[in-house]
Amino acid sequence: MRYRFLETVRQFALEKLSESGEADAVRTRHRDHYATIAVGLAAADSPGREQLIAWAENEIDNLRAAYSWSRETNDFENGLLLATSLQDVWFRRGRQQEGMVALDLLLEDSRCRSAVPAELWVRGVADQAILAAAVAVPVNPERAQEALACARHIDDPVLLAQTLMSCGMLAFYDLAVAHEYFSEAVAVADTSGNRWLICQIRTMEAIAKIFAGDPAAAAHAAQAGLAVSEEVGDRYFALHCRIWLGVATWHLGWLKEAEGMFRALADEAAETDVEPITTLFRLVGHAGVAIHQGDIDSATGIVEKAVAVAQDAGGFFGDTVFAVSAQAELVNGDGEAARRACETAWRHTSPLREVYGRCANPMPVAALASGDTATARAWADAAVASVPGYFQVAALLSRALIDVSDDRPDHAVDDLCAALAVASSYNAYLRLPDVLECLARLVADTGEAAVATRLLGAAAQMRDQMHQGRIGLVDAEYRAGVDTTRKALSEQDFDALWAEGAALSVDESIAYALRGRGRRRRPSSGWASLTPTEIDVVRLVVEGLGNKDIAARLFISHRTVQTHLTHVYTKLGCASRVQLAREAAQRLSDPHSGSVNEASG
Repeated sequence: MRYRFLETVRQFALEKLSESGEADAVRTRHRDHYATIAVGLAAADSPGREQLIAWAENEIDNLRAAYSWSRETNDFENGLLLATSLQDVWFRRGRQQEGMVALDLLLEDSRCRSAVPAELWVRGVADQAILAAAVAVPVNPERAQEALACARHIDDPVLLAQTLMSCGMLAFYDLAVAHEYFSEAVAVADTSGNRWLICQIRTMEAIAKIFAGDPAAAAHAAQAGLAVSEEVGDRYFALHCRIWLGVATWHLGWLKEAEGMFRALADEAAETDVEPITTLFRLVGHAGVAIHQGDIDSATGIVEKAVAVAQDAGGFFGDTVFAVSAQAELVNGDGEAARRACETAWRHTSPLREVYGRCANPMPVAALASGDTATARAWADAAVASVPGYFQVAALLSRALIDVSDDRPDHAVDDLCAALAVASSYNAYLRLPDVLECLARLVADTGEAAVATRLLGAAAQMRDQMHQGRIGLVDAEYRAGVDTTRKALSEQDFDALWAEGAALSVDESIAYALRGRGRRRRPSSGWASLTPTEIDVVRLVVEGLGNKDIAARLFISHRTVQTHLTHVYTKLGCASRVQLAREAAQRLSDPHSGSVNEASG
């Protein structure tokens, strides 16, 4: 039973308390009372943390008042102690923003660092970094590194492991760095025997591996985290590990298994959906699986729920939600709707998530479907230049489809072969049937009907095994390509060759597709050595654009533009931007020298 004042009575009571001269003492006792309980519950084991969360949700107004009093009196130590004790409340109940701001108000004050014990300051920095990374909000990286250096000198392996994990989460999109932090964090936590902390680290490692485009490694981390989470009884991180294992399984291409995982999670949703961000991850994963299975009705319903949850969560991860919506529209064959969803997704992408935004956003295909080849190519080139790991498969496939549309089959074959190599190196086969079917169409156009038929048979068998559908926008071209190939052969030969392709394993299919089709070599110097993206940069230099404007036009970073220019200067032997612009302008205007595009192709 809880009793509450009417607001007018509460205000009257506060006035009388102030008149009594005891207000400061009473507010301090109030703060100390709630801080003591919070610290005690936070120090307990995992079930105790569940008790902390239930208690804190009920007492949240009192806890806010206690924190505010610490802020008003510049009591950094008690304020930081209270805010860090509530870390599980902030993280596990969708209150990341509130916790992040509470910690930031203390840590940003220059007096805080020297006013609190080093251990408490390090914990505050680590906790804030974890909350910020969870919602993709940038924080002070120098402060995080200072905290890590400090933690290494404190004899507390649990604090060191937490700080390493926080640095790994801040490096979610700097993948090699994140891996180093998580690996060390697991080793430190394992040495200390803190199993509960290991399940958290493994969960974050699984997320980082997804962002790295390494779904097999993500699945391994998620499975390890799930085992430990179930061992220690942490239902929250067990749920997250199940979600990210489902996402990894989806990206690996095993859609039936992934659908089963998300279906089980959906059946448990009433019990497990305790905060919006976790719910959002579950819905996006489930929608992605349904889309690639071709179950558009189910996918549409799930996406609608995800959009509503994203709005309730403050708009976080709208880039992912609307990118999945765009994928659904593509499968449904509506290019204009897909493009609108892609544009909405990009508006929701923060600078911190731009690379991952390009991994998830199907703008190249959506723009191509709506007839805007220039935008499609700019997006595809930017994606190929920036996205990591297995995400290269989709980026290369998109650019190949654009090359097919632009009647550049040799370039398309190059990208398709590169996509096959990437898929093979990561054992991630979600887009492999699409790649093989596109390659078969191009091979058939060169008169190699037998090879094309085997590739089509291999792709069809993979789709059947993976329970995978096909993008509606390419389905008509696929069927036309099959008919063309069938007409080039006798019915008996066609069926036999198709069966031969269907009998190939995944690895055999990739090896067969790559046989004799390696990437064409470009010369190391001269105009013919320039890549398509480098050519685009040169053309915009000729137009007089600066690096910042070029970056905006090509949807790439300022640093990437400078890197491309450095390569161009080396290949062409140019000493300055002025010289490059002059020589490129002459080449573009001289009908006997060939255009820049011709020189590169």
